[in-house]
Amino acid sequence: MEPWVSSTELNSLDFVLPKDQHVPAIIQQNSMMFRRSAAALEEVLGTTAYLVEDRFTVTDIIVGYTINFGHEQGLVSEFPNLMAYLKRLYQREHCTLVRYR
Repeated sequence: MEPWVSSTELNSLDFVLPKDQHVPAIIQQNSMMFRRSAAALEEVLGTTAYLVEDRFTVTDIIVGYTINFGHEQGLVSEFPNLMAYLKRLYQREHCTLVRYR
């Protein structure tokens, strides 16, 4: 999932690449690929609170970061289990992300 959101950012922010080097057509493809991956994860998170042995692990930090990145790009709101997962992660005591709204 992370390559899709990273590539979108590379192709939409002028401070990363000059505008003349952006490939705007790739953004739609990246969104489609992110959503395809998100749909698989959505199904898994419908049956478990966390990804490894139903307990919080470093995997949740890594995947949570990527889902948050996708959420910032407007790619996650259609997945209620991913949104609930983000909320659980945001509510953890030492989470440094902006709290879920």
